[in-house]
Amino acid sequence: MNDKSMMFELWTECGNGCTFCYLGQKNQHTDDSKKLKNMRDVQDIVAKTFVEDLEQYKAIGLIGGEFFQGQLNTPEIKSEFFKLTKQMFDLIEKDKIRDFWCYCTLTIGDQEDLYELIDLFDKTVTDKEKHHFWVLVSYDTWGRFNVP
Repeated sequence: MNDKSMMFELWTECGNGCTFCYLGQKNQHTDDSKKLKNMRDVQDIVAKTFVEDLEQYKAIGLIGGEFFQGQLNTPEIKSEFFKLTKQMFDLIEKDKIRDFWCYCTLTIGDQEDLYELIDLFDKTVTDKEKHHFWVLVSYDTWGRFNVP
């Protein structure tokens, strides 16, 4: 397996206002149709990338604000997000990628969507010593938590 990785920003929406992040200044609401289009575009890119049996990556990552704090706000968006992440877990199971990274802060709200995603990983990926699902968080107290 090589060291290549892919990162996709699904949308630019976050309400934390962290001083170190460009979304603190440029935060915008992403309408549902754009969220759906972006997720479907990523599914297509990933599917085309892994057409050949020889293609392998170290990891694929998703970022977009706060997936698990209200951004999966409709059944259709949540369903499409889970379809996309299931695609990543299937690539892990086929040994096409080693890791799936999901960036978030988990600073506000209920995390039920995250728990559901962890359950999906547990049901999909059998070799958890070799493959991983990473929930990557940042708790920079200088740039976060003290925003007016």
